[in-house]
Amino acid sequence: MIIDPNNNVLSILEYNDIERHVSEVIATGNAIDRKDRINIFVCDGCKGHVITRDVDLGFAPAFSHCGSCTTPGQAVLMHTCGYPIIDQTMREDAQWHRPSYSAYIRMHPKQREYINQGGLVMRPYQSPLTVVKG
Repeated sequence: MIIDPNNNVLSILEYNDIERHVSEVIATGNAIDRKDRINIFVCDGCKGHVITRDVDLGFAPAFSHCGSCTTPGQAVLMHTCGYPIIDQTMREDAQWHRPSYSAYIRMHPKQREYINQGGLVMRPYQSPLTVVKG
């Protein structure tokens, strides 16, 4: 992939090619395809948890910030439980996805660099669209 050294913004064509790059990494055995898999993140502070699902092909981080902890001046991290074998039909609280290109170009350069390498970002749960045939 070509990355602009000034701000790490890929062209739309290069951005759309990220999934192919991730597929190649998985095919080499250097990563595991976790698309559509449920994971659980547990907070080191409040011990709360978030159930997540990878809805796009890519790499979810091992750590995330807890949205419930309010320790002043201190970021509290949640850590992954490592995609345990649990009921994969559970409804997730949040989803790991590849952002739209318009969202991507507005991100901080460090975040874009993470996305360029196949990284996914978290969003609240979004129900799949229901198609009604008439």
